[in-house]
Amino acid sequence: MFFILAYSVKPVIFSQKFALGADFIVIVKDIKPNPKLMDDFSVCGKVAKLKVLGDINNQKVGTWTGAGDIKNPDKTITSVEADKYGTIPFTYTQNVKGCKGAATVNVSFHEKPSPVDAGKDIVVYKQNEIKLDASQPKISNGYWSVTEGDASLANPNNPKTRLLDLKPGEKYKLKWTVEGTKYCPEQFKEINVSVSDVFAPTGFSPNGDGKNDYFKISGADFMKNNKLIVFDKYGKVVVKFTNYKNTWDGTYPDGTEVPEDTYYYVFEGDDLDKPIKNYLIIKR
Repeated sequence: MFFILAYSVKPVIFSQKFALGADFIVIVKDIKPNPKLMDDFSVCGKVAKLKVLGDINNQKVGTWTGAGDIKNPDKTITSVEADKYGTIPFTYTQNVKGCKGAATVNVSFHEKPSPVDAGKDIVVYKQNEIKLDASQPKISNGYWSVTEGDASLANPNNPKTRLLDLKPGEKYKLKWTVEGTKYCPEQFKEINVSVSDVFAPTGFSPNGDGKNDYFKISGADFMKNNKLIVFDKYGKVVVKFTNYKNTWDGTYPDGTEVPEDTYYYVFEGDDLDKPIKNYLIIKR
């Protein structure tokens, strides 16, 4: 009678038959898992890809553990979002018939310079310079550049610098670039700047329907020390405003509605070459 004993020992040995007396045959086999992982690595941000090397076809043969949100811990290829910046170990453990093997990879998570914020697109009226409004990155430096248009920058390295030499009717494109770090690439955002002439309409319909209910002069909000005076056809002042903000709804100062008719107005401000004079039709 023969007895066959299967005996598991340390990894990477040999399989060999040999006799113990006349009644036993012992087969020595290696079944302890020995997963292979990628080398230690670094990433920009808090998200990384974890991978077990070798021909195991991404089957559910083990489990990832570590400090973070591991999306599919039982997959050999998965992603993880770290809880914090710094170096974090992640361990992949295999269990084959009660015999465990594990390997660990160290991932270094590096903080991004911060989201790139160049501010909003800008429309100005009759202005030859404006202030830009980018945000200073947390752990890197930023700089402005003019990519379209003939304008200049007072200090390209200042996120709130002034854009100079603007001309009416021109359009400009600017780029705010945040420099990269050892582990994070360069990033940038672009904005558009348009310089328009002041435009004043010749009519509006203040009837409360939410459309064209106010007398709006394009650029009035940006015009320093502006003044608006509205006259009736007899030359009598109907209303007048200092630093007009496009709020007239076709009423007298006491709140009563002015009659439907043709009126006349004068609008002036510091940046205007000469006052704007025109007629104005009110129709409800």
